[in-house]
Amino acid sequence: MRKWLCITLAVLVIASAVILLFGEAHFDEPVYQGRKLSSWLDDYQIERNGADPAAWAWADAEDAKVDEIIRKVGTNAIPALLRTIELRDSPISKLRFWIYHNGYHEFKERPVPAWARSFEAAMAFRALGADAKDAVPRLIEMYRRQSFPYRENIAYALGGIGPPASNAIPWLLRNVTNSEPHYVADHSFGALGQIHSKPEILVPLMIQFLKDSEPNVRSRAIWNLRSFGADAKSAVPALIEALSDSEGTVRTNAARALKVIDPEAAAKAGIK
Repeated sequence: MRKWLCITLAVLVIASAVILLFGEAHFDEPVYQGRKLSSWLDDYQIERNGADPAAWAWADAEDAKVDEIIRKVGTNAIPALLRTIELRDSPISKLRFWIYHNGYHEFKERPVPAWARSFEAAMAFRALGADAKDAVPRLIEMYRRQSFPYRENIAYALGGIGPPASNAIPWLLRNVTNSEPHYVADHSFGALGQIHSKPEILVPLMIQFLKDSEPNVRSRAIWNLRSFGADAKSAVPALIEALSDSEGTVRTNAARALKVIDPEAAAKAGIK
Protein backbone atom coordinates (compact mmCIF):
# COMPACT_ATOMS: atom_id res chain seq x y z
CA MET A 1 0.00 0.00 0.00
CA ARG A 2 2.78 2.41 0.97
CA LYS A 3 4.62 1.54 -2.25
CA TRP A 4 1.61 2.47 -4.41
CA LEU A 5 1.13 5.70 -2.45
CA CYS A 6 4.73 6.68 -3.11
CA ILE A 7 4.37 5.86 -6.80
CA THR A 8 1.18 7.94 -7.03
CA LEU A 9 2.80 10.91 -5.33
CA ALA A 10 5.86 10.63 -7.57
CA VAL A 11 3.65 10.63 -10.66
CA LEU A 12 1.80 13.71 -9.41
CA VAL A 13 5.05 15.54 -8.69
CA ILE A 14 6.43 14.73 -12.15
CA ALA A 15 3.14 15.65 -13.82
CA SER A 16 2.99 18.97 -11.99
CA ALA A 17 6.58 19.73 -12.99
CA VAL A 18 5.84 18.96 -16.64
CA ILE A 19 2.79 21.23 -16.61
CA LEU A 20 4.61 24.04 -14.86
CA LEU A 21 7.60 23.82 -17.17
CA PHE A 22 5.86 23.31 -20.49
CA GLY A 23 2.25 24.24 -19.90
CA GLU A 24 -0.08 23.97 -22.89
CA ALA A 25 0.08 25.28 -26.41
CA HIS A 26 -1.92 28.48 -26.77
CA PHE A 27 -3.18 30.08 -29.96
CA ASP A 28 -2.86 33.77 -30.73
CA GLU A 29 -5.66 35.88 -29.32
CA PRO A 30 -6.42 39.59 -28.97
CA VAL A 31 -5.21 41.48 -25.94
CA TYR A 32 -7.25 44.29 -24.38
CA GLN A 33 -6.04 46.43 -21.47
CA GLY A 34 -3.17 44.01 -20.90
CA ARG A 35 -5.40 40.92 -20.62
CA LYS A 36 -5.85 38.20 -23.21
CA LEU A 37 -9.31 37.55 -24.61
CA SER A 38 -9.52 34.18 -22.82
CA SER A 39 -8.84 35.92 -19.51
CA TRP A 40 -11.75 38.31 -20.08
CA LEU A 41 -14.00 35.39 -21.09
CA ASP A 42 -13.28 33.70 -17.76
CA ASP A 43 -15.09 36.61 -16.07
CA TYR A 44 -18.40 35.34 -17.46
CA GLN A 45 -20.51 33.89 -14.65
CA ILE A 46 -21.51 30.65 -16.35
CA GLU A 47 -21.96 28.62 -13.17
CA ARG A 48 -24.89 29.95 -11.19
CA ASN A 49 -26.36 28.15 -8.20
CA GLY A 50 -29.30 28.95 -5.98
CA ALA A 51 -32.23 31.31 -6.45
CA ASP A 52 -30.93 34.42 -4.68
CA PRO A 53 -32.10 37.37 -6.86
CA ALA A 54 -29.24 39.54 -5.63
CA ALA A 55 -26.65 36.93 -6.66
CA TRP A 56 -28.21 36.60 -10.11
CA ALA A 57 -28.36 40.37 -10.52
CA TRP A 58 -24.65 40.58 -9.63
CA ALA A 59 -23.83 37.81 -12.13
CA ASP A 60 -25.84 39.55 -14.85
CA ALA A 61 -23.96 42.78 -14.17
CA GLU A 62 -20.61 40.98 -14.39
CA ASP A 63 -21.64 39.36 -17.69
CA ALA A 64 -22.66 42.77 -19.03
CA LYS A 65 -19.18 44.11 -18.25
CA VAL A 66 -17.59 41.28 -20.24
CA ASP A 67 -20.04 41.84 -23.10
CA GLU A 68 -18.91 45.45 -23.29
CA ILE A 69 -15.25 44.40 -23.43
CA ILE A 70 -16.02 41.90 -26.21
CA ARG A 71 -17.77 44.60 -28.23
CA LYS A 72 -14.72 46.84 -27.82
CA VAL A 73 -12.42 44.07 -29.06
CA GLY A 74 -14.89 43.66 -31.93
CA THR A 75 -14.55 41.32 -34.87
CA ASN A 76 -10.85 40.85 -34.12
CA ALA A 77 -12.07 38.34 -31.53
CA ILE A 78 -13.81 36.09 -34.06
CA PRO A 79 -10.86 33.82 -35.04
CA ALA A 80 -10.05 33.09 -31.40
CA LEU A 81 -13.73 32.57 -30.54
CA LEU A 82 -14.15 30.09 -33.39
CA ARG A 83 -11.22 28.06 -32.07
CA THR A 84 -12.47 28.27 -28.50
CA ILE A 85 -16.07 27.25 -29.14
CA GLU A 86 -15.01 23.78 -30.29
CA LEU A 87 -12.06 23.49 -27.90
CA ARG A 88 -11.33 20.06 -26.48
CA ASP A 89 -9.47 19.20 -23.30
CA SER A 90 -5.94 17.99 -24.04
CA PRO A 91 -4.34 15.33 -21.81
CA ILE A 92 -2.31 18.10 -20.17
CA SER A 93 -5.39 20.23 -19.46
CA LYS A 94 -7.25 17.23 -18.03
CA LEU A 95 -4.30 16.55 -15.76
CA ARG A 96 -4.12 20.18 -14.65
CA PHE A 97 -7.82 20.12 -13.86
CA TRP A 98 -7.53 16.88 -11.86
CA ILE A 99 -4.49 18.06 -9.90
CA TYR A 100 -6.15 21.41 -9.11
CA HIS A 101 -9.50 19.99 -7.98
CA ASN A 102 -7.89 17.31 -5.85
CA GLY A 103 -5.90 19.94 -4.01
CA TYR A 104 -2.44 18.76 -5.05
CA HIS A 105 -1.29 22.08 -6.51
CA GLU A 106 -2.45 25.70 -6.74
CA PHE A 107 -1.85 26.96 -10.27
CA LYS A 108 -1.43 30.67 -10.93
CA GLU A 109 -4.41 30.51 -13.31
CA ARG A 110 -7.42 28.41 -12.34
CA PRO A 111 -7.82 25.56 -14.87
CA VAL A 112 -11.06 25.86 -16.85
CA PRO A 113 -12.54 22.80 -18.61
CA ALA A 114 -13.07 22.98 -22.38
CA TRP A 115 -16.88 22.79 -22.20
CA ALA A 116 -16.88 25.93 -20.04
CA ARG A 117 -14.56 27.80 -22.42
CA SER A 118 -16.80 26.73 -25.30
CA PHE A 119 -19.85 28.26 -23.62
CA GLU A 120 -17.88 31.42 -22.80
CA ALA A 121 -17.13 31.78 -26.51
CA ALA A 122 -20.82 31.32 -27.31
CA MET A 123 -21.66 34.14 -24.89
CA ALA A 124 -19.07 36.33 -26.59
CA PHE A 125 -20.62 35.69 -30.00
CA ARG A 126 -23.95 36.81 -28.57
CA ALA A 127 -22.28 39.98 -27.30
CA LEU A 128 -21.03 40.70 -30.84
CA GLY A 129 -24.48 39.97 -32.29
CA ALA A 130 -24.89 40.76 -35.97
CA ASP A 131 -21.29 42.02 -36.11
CA ALA A 132 -20.25 38.34 -36.00
CA LYS A 133 -22.10 37.52 -39.25
CA ASP A 134 -18.88 36.53 -41.02
CA ALA A 135 -18.53 33.66 -38.54
CA VAL A 136 -21.90 32.12 -39.49
CA PRO A 137 -20.70 29.75 -42.27
CA ARG A 138 -18.00 28.31 -40.00
CA LEU A 139 -20.42 28.01 -37.08
CA ILE A 140 -22.94 26.15 -39.25
CA GLU A 141 -20.22 23.75 -40.38
CA MET A 142 -19.29 23.15 -36.74
CA TYR A 143 -22.92 22.68 -35.73
CA ARG A 144 -23.36 19.99 -38.36
CA ARG A 145 -20.46 17.84 -37.11
CA GLN A 146 -20.35 18.49 -33.38
CA SER A 147 -22.25 16.71 -30.61
CA PHE A 148 -23.43 17.69 -27.13
CA PRO A 149 -22.53 20.03 -25.48
CA TYR A 150 -20.76 21.78 -28.34
CA ARG A 151 -23.73 21.71 -30.71
CA GLU A 152 -25.88 23.42 -28.10
CA ASN A 153 -23.22 26.06 -27.46
CA ILE A 154 -22.93 26.75 -31.19
CA ALA A 155 -26.71 27.03 -31.48
CA TYR A 156 -26.64 29.51 -28.60
CA ALA A 157 -24.07 31.56 -30.50
CA LEU A 158 -26.06 31.44 -33.76
CA GLY A 159 -29.19 32.60 -31.98
CA GLY A 160 -27.29 35.54 -30.51
CA ILE A 161 -26.04 36.60 -33.95
CA GLY A 162 -29.68 36.86 -34.99
CA PRO A 163 -31.10 37.34 -38.52
CA PRO A 164 -27.67 37.15 -40.25
CA ALA A 165 -27.59 33.50 -39.10
CA SER A 166 -30.73 32.57 -41.10
CA ASN A 167 -28.77 30.03 -43.18
CA ALA A 168 -28.53 27.94 -40.01
CA ILE A 169 -32.30 27.44 -39.79
CA PRO A 170 -32.46 24.19 -41.83
CA TRP A 171 -29.83 22.59 -39.58
CA LEU A 172 -31.44 23.85 -36.39
CA LEU A 173 -34.78 22.52 -37.62
CA ARG A 174 -33.25 19.14 -38.32
CA ASN A 175 -32.02 18.89 -34.75
CA VAL A 176 -35.43 19.88 -33.40
CA THR A 177 -37.70 17.80 -35.61
CA ASN A 178 -35.53 14.67 -35.47
CA SER A 179 -35.79 14.54 -31.69
CA GLU A 180 -38.45 13.19 -29.38
CA PRO A 181 -40.26 16.24 -27.89
CA HIS A 182 -38.69 15.94 -24.43
CA TYR A 183 -35.21 15.58 -25.97
CA VAL A 184 -35.44 18.79 -28.01
CA ALA A 185 -32.17 20.67 -27.66
CA ASP A 186 -33.12 23.83 -25.78
CA HIS A 187 -30.58 26.18 -27.32
CA SER A 188 -31.25 24.92 -30.85
CA PHE A 189 -34.98 25.39 -30.35
CA GLY A 190 -34.53 28.83 -28.84
CA ALA A 191 -32.16 29.95 -31.58
CA LEU A 192 -34.93 29.54 -34.16
CA GLY A 193 -36.90 32.38 -32.62
CA GLN A 194 -33.85 34.52 -31.91
CA ILE A 195 -32.71 34.36 -35.52
CA HIS A 196 -36.14 35.80 -36.32
CA SER A 197 -36.33 34.76 -39.96
CA LYS A 198 -38.54 32.66 -42.26
CA PRO A 199 -41.81 32.95 -40.32
CA GLU A 200 -43.61 31.08 -43.10
CA ILE A 201 -41.69 27.96 -42.04
CA LEU A 202 -41.23 28.49 -38.32
CA VAL A 203 -44.64 29.82 -37.24
CA PRO A 204 -46.55 26.66 -38.33
CA LEU A 205 -43.88 24.53 -36.66
CA MET A 206 -44.14 26.46 -33.38
CA ILE A 207 -47.93 26.07 -33.47
CA GLN A 208 -47.43 22.31 -33.64
CA PHE A 209 -45.14 22.44 -30.59
CA LEU A 210 -47.92 24.14 -28.59
CA LYS A 211 -49.48 20.65 -28.46
CA ASP A 212 -46.31 19.12 -27.01
CA SER A 213 -46.54 17.15 -23.77
CA GLU A 214 -43.59 19.02 -22.24
CA PRO A 215 -44.46 22.43 -20.66
CA ASN A 216 -40.94 23.71 -21.30
CA VAL A 217 -41.29 22.99 -25.02
CA ARG A 218 -44.70 24.71 -25.14
CA SER A 219 -43.28 27.77 -23.38
CA ARG A 220 -40.27 27.91 -25.71
CA ALA A 221 -42.58 27.68 -28.73
CA ILE A 222 -44.62 30.60 -27.40
CA TRP A 223 -41.48 32.70 -26.87
CA ASN A 224 -40.42 31.94 -30.43
CA LEU A 225 -43.85 32.96 -31.75
CA ARG A 226 -43.67 36.18 -29.76
CA SER A 227 -40.39 37.07 -31.44
CA PHE A 228 -42.15 37.18 -34.81
CA GLY A 229 -44.70 39.78 -33.70
CA ALA A 230 -47.46 40.41 -36.22
CA ASP A 231 -45.93 37.82 -38.57
CA ALA A 232 -47.21 35.17 -36.15
CA LYS A 233 -50.91 36.14 -36.36
CA SER A 234 -51.81 32.69 -37.66
CA ALA A 235 -50.90 31.41 -34.19
CA VAL A 236 -53.52 33.54 -32.41
CA PRO A 237 -56.19 30.77 -32.12
CA ALA A 238 -53.62 28.34 -30.70
CA LEU A 239 -52.35 30.98 -28.25
CA ILE A 240 -55.88 31.74 -27.07
CA GLU A 241 -56.29 28.02 -26.43
CA ALA A 242 -52.98 28.08 -24.51
CA LEU A 243 -54.54 30.58 -22.10
CA SER A 244 -56.26 27.55 -20.57
CA ASP A 245 -53.09 25.44 -20.39
CA SER A 246 -52.61 23.31 -17.28
CA GLU A 247 -49.25 25.03 -16.60
CA GLY A 248 -49.27 28.56 -15.21
CA THR A 249 -46.02 29.53 -16.96
CA VAL A 250 -47.46 28.53 -20.32
CA ARG A 251 -50.63 30.56 -19.65
CA THR A 252 -48.61 33.61 -18.65
CA ASN A 253 -46.33 33.39 -21.68
CA ALA A 254 -49.31 32.92 -24.00
CA ALA A 255 -50.93 36.09 -22.64
CA ARG A 256 -47.73 38.09 -23.10
CA ALA A 257 -47.25 36.76 -26.62
CA LEU A 258 -50.82 37.65 -27.64
CA LYS A 259 -50.31 41.26 -26.51
CA VAL A 260 -47.31 41.52 -28.83
CA ILE A 261 -48.65 39.55 -31.77
CA ASP A 262 -52.25 40.82 -31.86
CA PRO A 263 -53.18 43.41 -29.22
CA GLU A 264 -56.80 43.50 -30.42
CA ALA A 265 -57.21 39.74 -30.04
CA ALA A 266 -55.54 39.95 -26.64
CA ALA A 267 -58.02 42.62 -25.49
CA LYS A 268 -60.96 40.53 -26.70
CA ALA A 269 -59.59 37.60 -24.71
CA GLY A 270 -59.63 39.76 -21.59
CA ILE A 271 -55.87 40.26 -21.37
CA LYS A 272 -54.92 43.62 -19.87
